[in-house]
Amino acid sequence: MALTPVPSGGWEHGFEAALRYYQHALIYALRYNRFLLDEVLSGRPQGTPLRPILPECLKRGDEGRKMLLALRDWWQTGVNDLGTPRPDTISPIPEGIPLLEAERIARAREPGDGSPQQSVLAQIEAALKEMEVS
Repeated sequence: MALTPVPSGGWEHGFEAALRYYQHALIYALRYNRFLLDEVLSGRPQGTPLRPILPECLKRGDEGRKMLLALRDWWQTGVNDLGTPRPDTISPIPEGIPLLEAERIARAREPGDGSPQQSVLAQIEAALKEMEVS
């Protein structure tokens, strides 16, 4: 998903800045490991002091729904790229590949205890359904 310039000073400017922040947080977490990816997205007890994305969006009503839709669409079509090549990265996830493939690699490399994992898209879809119910 290409980010389009928005006139400064309006709500859309804040939305675009928040979207870019969330996109970068998700890519950095993905590159670190799939556990941090899930934590940044959904949170966990005794996790990092970061506020997870999905609960924050759930608090924001229509604005949060718009953010979840933007993140879902971006995750489906975006690539593992922050705009600056990182040849010195220690991440085993190649840059420039689709995010869906990068997530598949990350989850396959770190299965944890073998319990089922929810993909980023599944977690976002669950949050969107939760918004419909409330």
